[in-house]
Amino acid sequence: MKGRPKSNKETKMIALNLEKKTVERFSEYAAKAGQTKTTALERIINSYLDEYDKAEEEKKESED
Repeated sequence: MKGRPKSNKETKMIALNLEKKTVERFSEYAAKAGQTKTTALERIINSYLDEYDKAEEEKKESED
């Protein structure tokens, strides 16, 4: 039986409505990166959130 390999990580389905141009751009990015859209989006979100957390921590430290 073929199909997507099963992951052992816990997942949750989300639905998004994005501008067509954004979806096309993202699809091209994922294809060029050789990643599934799920993997690409997870990495993009995590990278953004890591940078956000870092900036928030630096902001907090500068206020102290």
